[in-house]
Amino acid sequence: RSGCVFLDSSFRGYGLGNCSILACEPYKELVVRGGKAEIVENGQLATPSGDPLEILREEIEKERVPDSSNGPFVGAAIGYIAYEAGSPRAPDPGTATLRFGFYDEAVVWDHQAGSVRCLARTGVGREGGLDRLRRLVEVVRHTRISAESSIGAVSSNFTRSRYLERVERTRQYIAAGEIYQANLSQRFRARFKGDGLALYRRLRAANPAPYAAYLNFEDEEILSSSPERFFFLDKGRIDTRPIKGTRPRGKTAEEEKSFMNELARSEKDRAELLMIVDLERNDLGRICREGTIAVENLFQLETYASVIHQTASISGALRTPFGAVDCIRAMFPGGSITGAPKIRAMEVIDELEGRSRGVYTGSIGYIGFDGRADFNIAIRTMRIADGELSFNVGGGIVWDSVPESEYDETLHKAKSLFDALGVEWNGE
Repeated sequence: RSGCVFLDSSFRGYGLGNCSILACEPYKELVVRGGKAEIVENGQLATPSGDPLEILREEIEKERVPDSSNGPFVGAAIGYIAYEAGSPRAPDPGTATLRFGFYDEAVVWDHQAGSVRCLARTGVGREGGLDRLRRLVEVVRHTRISAESSIGAVSSNFTRSRYLERVERTRQYIAAGEIYQANLSQRFRARFKGDGLALYRRLRAANPAPYAAYLNFEDEEILSSSPERFFFLDKGRIDTRPIKGTRPRGKTAEEEKSFMNELARSEKDRAELLMIVDLERNDLGRICREGTIAVENLFQLETYASVIHQTASISGALRTPFGAVDCIRAMFPGGSITGAPKIRAMEVIDELEGRSRGVYTGSIGYIGFDGRADFNIAIRTMRIADGELSFNVGGGIVWDSVPESEYDETLHKAKSLFDALGVEWNGE
């Protein structure tokens, strides 16, 4: 049903994936298209002007509650920020750059405790919390999913040879000293008819992920199986976890060990991650107290359904009075999916990809009314709208990149999405 959102930690490991949140029936919705904001609340439409992030901040401040230790949900704005909200390219006409529903009841799974709770925020002008919770439980109980779907022929905006040429042009920008690296992606698309939630279930089975999500906004559905956290904010501390370096899972234990050793020894991948760690430290330096920024688990290897990733964690303590919106403003889009230096890398991406990315490499997550926030980097993410399904896959290009290997890496990352669709890709 429209307005239903599910932040789904379907993979739990490496200290990640501690909770999942399901919410329905937002009492307020904020969407920004073409730089124009619309807020719908109680059937009334408002069109505030100004900076979209400041509008989001103001709407959240209206709902502010004291910091809480009562779990991850005391009411929240849940939704996404598209890549173009922070890039030089204008979005496609009619597509949103920022979209959030405001929710004050949810089902919350605490995976560490092995418990599930239904939570509702009560207050002046609100319907009784118990009645709302009963209705939410009935929504979940009576959900029906149709397995029937049809998927048309899959196409990419790049042929293999064209993608290789774009990688080589990225390397030329690096050789000229304009950038150190840039993330380059290709987009797949196909006609789609069917139940987006059923497809999401196949996606989460093919690629369980700690920061997965399903968002249904009626005119579009977002299906994400992202392994990457953009940032987590709680009680004034922020943590970001960039991913740089990917290998496929092995068909045997011996082959997998070989791939892991190869990734661990790769000077290219280590240098690529170090550049992004430095970029993220600089971003955090705009909002964190001096001397509090720390790097942990540098070069950690993590295995997921179809790939092995190399990661790191960078954290810090926010300066007063900064909060979640300030973190977005300082850090968005994430450095791991733009490049370094960030602004010039995004200009190169805009030129070489030649179209907007939308939600891909934007962020999906929530800002709690108590100030807590958690967002992913929207990779391994599909969008369904107007009878079409689309998704991007990409990788970071540096001087040492081999174009053929970079193209193959995009297909490794796309494998779980193709598996969910039940199709194969021949590379052209």
